[in-house]
Amino acid sequence: MRWLSLLDWNTSIVYFATLTYREAHLESSGWHRDLTAFRKRLHRRWGRLILGACWKLEFQKRGQPHFHLCIWWRGEAAPIGLFRRWCARMWNAIAQPGDAAHLAAGTNIEVAFNTRGRGNGALMRYLGKYMAKSYRLIDESTGEVRPTGRV
Repeated sequence: MRWLSLLDWNTSIVYFATLTYREAHLESSGWHRDLTAFRKRLHRRWGRLILGACWKLEFQKRGQPHFHLCIWWRGEAAPIGLFRRWCARMWNAIAQPGDAAHLAAGTNIEVAFNTRGRGNGALMRYLGKYMAKSYRLIDESTGEVRPTGRV
């Protein structure tokens, strides 16, 4: 939250991205390897336009991992339609190659902006609270906490 509070929210467009798995077939090291691969592709393609990013790992009710990312753009952002298509192709190629259903629904990209009209502080508080949530993955068959690596 301290890092988010230091940002000048008036000078950058922020995209909020969600990267999901249709089937979790990997352990936590695989999820993080996939995120690293996505980050590298993001940097190679869009790095000169990106000011910074942060991410959060969460789990759906069915136990599938997914990542949330906030991506700050330097000046003009990539056109959102183009960026959505690029993210879908890249995440599908990394996470579940050849899975057409995953290609269609494995990503979601939205512009993050304040809809309550209370200034950018409200958006920063919302994102900070969202990114600070704590999650644990419980193995339903044993009741044990499964390792997730960094979240």
